Order: sequence, then C-alpha cells, then structure tokens
Amino acid sequence: MSYLLLKYIHVLGRVVILGTGTGIAFFMLMAHRSGDIAFIARTAGVVVLAEFVFTATAVIAQPITGFLLLSHAGHGLADFLVMLSIGLYILTGFFMAAGGLDAEMHARSRGAGGRDGHALAGPLLPTV
Repeated sequence: MSYLLLKYIHVLGRVVILGTGTGIAFFMLMAHRSGDIAFIARTAGVVVLAEFVFTATAVIAQPITGFLLLSHAGHGLADFLVMLSIGLYILTGFFMAAGGLDAEMHARSRGAGGRDGHALAGPLLPTV
C-alpha cells in the first residue's frame, strides 16, 4: 500500500473520531437540554450505535495505519514523538472509557431506566 494512501486513511480515521465525537456530544447535549427522558433515551441509543459503528472502527484503524506509516517512513516506535502520540492515544482512551462508565453509573444511580429497568444507554466498552 502506498504511503499517501496510508496517510489518507490515517487522517480520515482521525477526522471520523473527532467529527463523530463532536456530533455525538452535540446531540446528547441537545437531548439533555430538552428534559424529555424518552427523547434522551432514544438519542442515547442512537449515540451508542454511532459510537460502535463509526468511532470503534476508526479507533481500531488508527494504530494499524500509524504503525504501517512508521514502517514506510523508516521510523521506530522508540522515537519521542511516536511514544508521546501513543501515550496520548491511550490516555484519551482511558478518559473516554471513564466517561462512559461514569455516565452509566450516573444513569443507574438516578434510576433512569428503560422499560425493562436497565440504564438508558449501554456501556461504551464491552464487558468480559
């Protein structure tokens, strides 16, 4: 695969992560501002689906294309900027996971459940 194609896929993945995250945050903010629990629940369901379909695939593709780009350019994983970017990528993942778990616990503690008594939105990370 050519370097420019890899770079395009890598940048496209980053744009998808940023754009989807921003869009999802906006729609959840608008849903919460409405105060309508049913609307918030429907929005949260769509948000979880969008996170899974768009963001998860881009999050998986980022390290793969990044590693391939490093290989093509002749850089190693031990380069300072590479290590910094990997560290920030992992740190961001922890914040996203913690935010998702916090939202899940908050919804359960408020008793905001669907018809079957479960929280309005499922966890962002799969349970093992």
